[in-house]
Amino acid sequence: IGADIEHYVYRGYLCWLETQGFNSDKKGWYSDLNHVPEMNFQRAPGNTCMSALDLIRRDRPVENTSKGCGGIMRVAPVAVFNDLCDASEETIATLAAKLAGMTHKHPLGSLPAAALAIIIRRIVLEECPAYFNCLAGLVQRIATDVLNTRTGYEDYAKTYYEEWPQECEKLTALLNRAVDIASRPISDQEAISSIGEGWTGDEALAIAVLCVLRHPDSFEDAVIAAANHDGDSDSTGAICGNIMGVMVGERGIPRHYLDKLEIKDIIEEVAEDFYLGCRISEYGPLEEISDEEARNWEMKYIYSSSLHREPTWDSGEFMKEFAHEMSKFKKTHDEKAYNKVRQLRTQVFHNTVKIVKERLYWTPGIMPEKLYYFKESPQPEFYSEE
Repeated sequence: IGADIEHYVYRGYLCWLETQGFNSDKKGWYSDLNHVPEMNFQRAPGNTCMSALDLIRRDRPVENTSKGCGGIMRVAPVAVFNDLCDASEETIATLAAKLAGMTHKHPLGSLPAAALAIIIRRIVLEECPAYFNCLAGLVQRIATDVLNTRTGYEDYAKTYYEEWPQECEKLTALLNRAVDIASRPISDQEAISSIGEGWTGDEALAIAVLCVLRHPDSFEDAVIAAANHDGDSDSTGAICGNIMGVMVGERGIPRHYLDKLEIKDIIEEVAEDFYLGCRISEYGPLEEISDEEARNWEMKYIYSSSLHREPTWDSGEFMKEFAHEMSKFKKTHDEKAYNKVRQLRTQVFHNTVKIVKERLYWTPGIMPEKLYYFKESPQPEFYSEE
């Protein structure tokens, strides 16, 4: 409502960066996903993503020549976001490339992202059957069409081919090679190694496409092939899963994968929100939704508050209980009451240390209380006397 999608994604990236141990100085920027414990672990994120976002965090320009696959790995949702369902294919591709290009400045860091977005978009809209000839034709057409995508949203913006002819030709050649190798009677490992290792965006996309083409009717076989080779296999497995997922849907994914899927309920909740699109307008709820749906959307995406979060500290309740026990002790000088007061003091002490370390706590209200410091890593100081 208040800005273009790129702005919100940029904010989202900085929210994620906080989960990786970087403190953002952007007051009021918070995502409801930050509260998820599983999101607050480092799982070997790419160096380019981390260094680029750290520069963005400090309001410095990102200048690198990286064509790594960290950009393409995160753009699949662009192709299926409800609020973009009426947007042109060119708009979708350009947005995907821009989002990847926030961190990866080499053309082959962002061009493959545009191609992936178009692949997913066409599979969704055309309902391309899961067989080789249809998919091979689709990939070959996209390999050519992406060259004519514009680098910006304006009609006068150059096409990718006009801007980067050599890189466009390399990406086209790799995708066509994937189609050619896919039908050869060789093992998945041999086929993948003939394309590369997948460390760059163009190779990662080509390997993912290759595995889809070799196993178009089996999510499991395609992803296992993409995730088991000597290169950047987690990245190629993820991109392959993006494509296979829109081809087969949730019902086509073997149950044993879904049963063990981490934070499955949150993934489904976010996916549902993407499918439904923004639930409010600038002036209130959309006409076709309930007040509760509008409130839930506001809670998550305006106030960044989980609908299921329990308060982590209620100072009002603590003060009430403390005043009650202290009053009792003053009247009776009872040892039991005194011990209760000591327990409450210990409780507030431990909570304070915890809050200082985590830099954040949740009150019974809907907004988080955030702490800001002059120093990067404040250490609690302990005293032996009152």
